[in-house]
Amino acid sequence: MGFHHVEGQTTAEFLVTVTDPNTRTAKPGSVAEGIKSPEDLASAFKASQYYKSILTEIETYNQEQAGSATPLPSDKYRLSYPAQVRECLRREFHLVLGQRRVYYVKWLTTVILCLLCGSAYFDIDNTAQGAFTRGGILYFSLIINGWLQFPELFDAHTNRPVVERQGETAPCHPYESSDGGEY
Repeated sequence: MGFHHVEGQTTAEFLVTVTDPNTRTAKPGSVAEGIKSPEDLASAFKASQYYKSILTEIETYNQEQAGSATPLPSDKYRLSYPAQVRECLRREFHLVLGQRRVYYVKWLTTVILCLLCGSAYFDIDNTAQGAFTRGGILYFSLIINGWLQFPELFDAHTNRPVVERQGETAPCHPYESSDGGEY
């Protein structure tokens, strides 16, 4: 259609740039040069050869699937539930293997704290005064073990990269047109 593709730009970045009227650039004399609104972009795409090609591919695929003896399953999950659980466990195992040192330090810290709390718990009186100390030791051991799990919160985000395109400077809100009205 005539949009300029920047060197080193991924396909996803290019498509986001095409939908942003402030950052897209068009080659002179191309169809893209006349596109100013989302409606113009949609109508230009529907008039292009690529749209016709996609419709042809979809129709061909639907005919092949209709005539096939074993069509693809309609279920969106291709794996059974136990297989999904197994794959999630395998992924988590590989994540743990990639950060062995963090887990070794955590396990060593847990063992040391268990020994310290156990030794403090060992020689406590069986009176009411000892009950207060027992409660304090149990509270301390629970809080420390909770704090040791805190680094796993960061793993939940650092191992799953997300492209953040929304916010105050987002190029286009999905429910608003460029003139401020809703679609």
